[in-house]
Amino acid sequence: MVPPGSGRADTATVVIGIDDSDASWAAFCWACREARRVHARAVAAFIGPPAGSTIAALAAAADLVAVSYRVMDLAVSDHATGLLAAMRNEAAGLDLAFIHAPGDPVAGLLRIAEEVHADLIVVGRPARVLHRLAGSVGKRLAARRRGPVIVVVPEQ
Repeated sequence: MVPPGSGRADTATVVIGIDDSDASWAAFCWACREARRVHARAVAAFIGPPAGSTIAALAAAADLVAVSYRVMDLAVSDHATGLLAAMRNEAAGLDLAFIHAPGDPVAGLLRIAEEVHADLIVVGRPARVLHRLAGSVGKRLAARRRGPVIVVVPEQ
């Protein structure tokens, strides 16, 4: 549930951290269902390098780029086209924006969440054990954010 928080008075906002991983896709799907359930808007945020990113490419192709911190020169692959169709299907009926920003994922997601007055941040749990031991994005977000952070664990 997205509790009342710092979001816009007229609607709640869910920020979703995405990348090319299965965990990220699980987080995106969960967050879309939650946003739909509470009539929230969704902001999918990819934080990372612009070149060669499938997610950034598919978002650009879908005209989902609501805010772009950097101009990108991207080619859309068949894989990206398939992801785009799945992303559009999953987010059907939602007010969905896409943000791409370079930099550290934690700092970027926190900055974006603050800028859009997010009520909730949703990310996927990393698949690599080393990332979980070293401090995953989810753990680092939860440690630094005063609002709710959900870490989605994909089904195996």
